[in-house]
Amino acid sequence: MISFFRKIRKSLLNQNKIKRYTPYALGEISLVVIGIVIAVNINNWNEQQKVKTQELKTLAELKSALQADLVDIKFNINWHESAQNACEVLLVVIDKKIPYNDSLANHFGSMTRFSQFLPDLSTYEAIKVSGLGLISNDSLRLEMAHYYENEIKFALGTEAINRSLPPMNMELYRKHFYVNAILTYATPKNYNTLVRDDEFISYLYETKGFRQNEVQLFQDLAMTCNRLIEFIDEELNNNQ
Repeated sequence: MISFFRKIRKSLLNQNKIKRYTPYALGEISLVVIGIVIAVNINNWNEQQKVKTQELKTLAELKSALQADLVDIKFNINWHESAQNACEVLLVVIDKKIPYNDSLANHFGSMTRFSQFLPDLSTYEAIKVSGLGLISNDSLRLEMAHYYENEIKFALGTEAINRSLPPMNMELYRKHFYVNAILTYATPKNYNTLVRDDEFISYLYETKGFRQNEVQLFQDLAMTCNRLIEFIDEELNNNQ
């Protein structure tokens, strides 16, 4: 095609047909400009497709990380509910002055249960490095930032504070129990002395309240996590 235009241009110049050559030259320039514009648009489209492909791949990875978080969150909810239930049972036992039986050893062990929340932060940290702008949906990006920057950090911070408390509580725990297997079961050294210990009873009330707060915290976290997964599913479906 280029050689064809060159032949025409050469012929017009050789024939000294300047008037006819001028509009031809303008037309040729226009074609070249149009070609460049088309090439640039195609290149831009290709780049946009690459960015979109990377975004969707990242969202799929983020969804997998969130699903793993959800499993961990549910485990923490069950763990704290079990400890909360143990405290409630023991408070009833103490209030009603129920004699000791072997089944109580499970509750005495369960009341001290602590779990560790281990969220998968790798994908989000990678997104932060490459730029949050990779996520084109504003609502999704804001929800993602809220989950990781607010709720996850709050949950981890709360857990860190709570983990600083057990040594003091364990001192009380060892005072009254033969610890056969912490977190599984524990036998009181003197049951009658234990159920009259105001410090121990206060510990049960405090632990019960703390566990209720932890359950609520993780339930709220589960709601945000599920909502974020739904956001991602919607975005992925819209770009199939």
